[in-house]
Amino acid sequence: MKRFAGLFLMLLLLAPAWPAQAQMSTMTGAGGRSKAAILGVSFLPKDSSNGVNVSAGPQSALQWERTQAWTAIGYVKIAAAPAAAGAEIIFTTCNQGQTAENDGVSQNYRGYELWVNDTGKLQVRIISTYATNYIGVTGSTVVTDGAQHLVAATYDGSSTVGGVKLYVDGNLETNTTEANTLSATIINNQAFWVGNQKGWPYTLGGQLKSFSLHNVVRNQAWVQAYTTAGASRDANTVLAYEFGEGSGRTVADVSGSGFNGFVGGATWLNSNVAGTSPYWIQGKFSADPGLSASASLAVTLSTAVTSGNMVVGAVTLAASPNTPTLTIADDKSNSYTVIGYDRTLAGTLTAYYYRANITNAPTTITATLSSGTGTYWRVIAEEFANVTTSSPLDANNIHYNSAANGTDAATSNSFTPTVNYDLIYSAATNFSGTTMTAGTGFTPLLSSKTTANEPIWTQYLIQPAAGAISGTFTTGGSTQTVVSGMALKAK
Repeated sequence: MKRFAGLFLMLLLLAPAWPAQAQMSTMTGAGGRSKAAILGVSFLPKDSSNGVNVSAGPQSALQWERTQAWTAIGYVKIAAAPAAAGAEIIFTTCNQGQTAENDGVSQNYRGYELWVNDTGKLQVRIISTYATNYIGVTGSTVVTDGAQHLVAATYDGSSTVGGVKLYVDGNLETNTTEANTLSATIINNQAFWVGNQKGWPYTLGGQLKSFSLHNVVRNQAWVQAYTTAGASRDANTVLAYEFGEGSGRTVADVSGSGFNGFVGGATWLNSNVAGTSPYWIQGKFSADPGLSASASLAVTLSTAVTSGNMVVGAVTLAASPNTPTLTIADDKSNSYTVIGYDRTLAGTLTAYYYRANITNAPTTITATLSSGTGTYWRVIAEEFANVTTSSPLDANNIHYNSAANGTDAATSNSFTPTVNYDLIYSAATNFSGTTMTAGTGFTPLLSSKTTANEPIWTQYLIQPAAGAISGTFTTGGSTQTVVSGMALKAK
């Protein structure tokens, strides 16, 4: 079959009677309109293994009928249009093999999708039977110019081309009709794919960021105000991929719907554009010496920290005595600030530290006790870019001592960010539990356990607006959970 010309952007069809949910995702806007971290994924070089298969959640919930309204939105960066009759897929359910191997009935590429066609323009297809019973709409702006573009598509459930709108960088497209004959069901039993069309050589030959799906028609003002999937989430957000994991084969659905994806092939991105929030570069845990007592412990990052960037982190240990002074240093003589301590009733200590405007490219960060020794040490060091070099923390948004020193905290602890567009960095430990769950709306960064099986996590969130976004960590097990947070200011 000739490819439906174009890259199916993220038109995510909304299922009828989809239950309301509160969701989130993250990504920065085109044209410098927004402040948000540009994290994402690149499906280059093109390969049939690339793409994200929605591997969790009730698959039938994404098999939407033609009467369902929806909106799909996200950021793409594509250097060149595909070859003739080719496509750069953003998402699709119109996969090859919709025949007897599935339900005994040929489904004629039934489903819905968004992609970029061989003219470099957005294209949407909503199909019952390809070539005879479907909607096909093409946009007017070439998006395959190597620049990042915010792309969006909406559909009102009318089964007509007049119900489809396309947007590029917030501007309404002039549509061209390919077909307007849809009159029958589009439901199939195919999986939902992002960046790939199963069984065809149509993958997304470019970058994808902050991809989200909504079960209502969003208007142009909403599209123009879009910053990140997380910041723009509400009860009508059904699926949201931040692509902030940075590694691994799983992308989390941060909408709350549970549609996590399996990443078949991709390169994780941690890139940035002028005017955005801080963003994560790398991070690492030290080795765990267990019960072996020492006065210091070091962590060595995978690569040297770039001059001008910021290092933040946490140190946990069972200290003796349990009220020590802790200092942080690195192998290139940068000085660090320890901003606070948490101590549990049992005397376990957690400290948080930072250094902005790093110089001389250090790789090793060392935590040292002024007196005494510690066991079950863990030192965390993480590098962030695009942080202001002067007064990098918002003073009104530094949260530590989530539990009173010398007391046992609850199994769930949280703080509430209040400053627009900061990157909220959070660390949490539990000294008598075995599991931990990151805060709602937060993207996990690092996680580990001590040899005593005590979990330690870090996470981040781009604060979209002043208000209550809880950075709660919840643990399995008993008490002694402590949570910290600090707000990194953008340049």
